[in-house]
Amino acid sequence: MTIGFNKYQFYGKIIILIIFLPLFGFFIYALPHINFDDVPIGAIIFLALIWMLLMLLLILSTLQLIFLPKGVEIDDEKKTLTLKFLFTKSVTIKLADLKEYFTIMISTKSTNYEGILINNISGKEYILDNFNLADYKPIKIFLDDTKVEFSGHKKFSFVPYFFKYFSK
Repeated sequence: MTIGFNKYQFYGKIIILIIFLPLFGFFIYALPHINFDDVPIGAIIFLALIWMLLMLLLILSTLQLIFLPKGVEIDDEKKTLTLKFLFTKSVTIKLADLKEYFTIMISTKSTNYEGILINNISGKEYILDNFNLADYKPIKIFLDDTKVEFSGHKKFSFVPYFFKYFSK
């Protein structure tokens, strides 16, 4: 069984990058050429906050496109999950390599996305949820049917997840 990506999230991130990356580049190009002598300090602080929020949005969108799976293939016969990524090679996880999984909730301003976080025996974590996949429930059913340990609900945030990813 193959599960595809969440089209709204995927294309939304692509559109964000297409629109805001040139704007970010404009900020980098234009800021050194602007004369701030007559500008009130409140406007400068506002501009700096907008620039930082834009930078954070671009960084998080890019990290999500690169590091979150864009598809999952479930092989019942081989008892494997194959995670497909946008820019890197696919990762095949054998059932014997899975340590446990947790349920998670990803909250955005408009929607809450349910999902699971799987841990393999080497400590690597993977997010499989409705935020980045079309439907995560067949994966949860597969894990339950194959008796992978369910360890409850875990609080989730992208920032600590990405820090943990890069700290290894």
